Amino acid sequence: MTKQDTIYRKLSELAVGSALNSGGFGRLPHNLVGGIVGVSDYGDRYPELYVEKEGRIRPFDFGASVLNSAVGHCSIVYNLRGPQFQLTAADETSIHFAEPDRSFSYAIKLAKTQIAAQRAQLMVVLIFKDEERTALAMVLYDGEIVGSARRV
Repeated sequence: MTKQDTIYRKLSELAVGSALNSGGFGRLPHNLVGGIVGVSDYGDRYPELYVEKEGRIRPFDFGASVLNSAVGHCSIVYNLRGPQFQLTAADETSIHFAEPDRSFSYAIKLAKTQIAAQRAQLMVVLIFKDEERTALAMVLYDGEIVGSARRV
């Protein structure tokens, strides 16, 4: 595990915990199915990483490892046994995620879709801002945002 993984695991744990508490949820009861969507803005660093590694890594390796680590960690700590998604893209491959507002709205729609399809009753949307070194978490319950928190 890299230092970056450790930083974002801790930031995400704090943000998700605070968002759940602000939404009226502590640890989730066993009869409530919760899921999580992770979003990253690491795309702008891929060319730099890819060039430095002389093409030995694929563009999605770094961002995906951080997201998988943080999302998986939060799902275990907070008993989120429902759907898990990690959204990340390199700038060159997706204009959609180059605009943070669009990727955020896509994550919210994805979370609402999971609730509407009854795959989860509660969904957490977790967003990483690499330049700011922040994690933002929002809790959706019955399709509405009921809690949020930001950790730096």
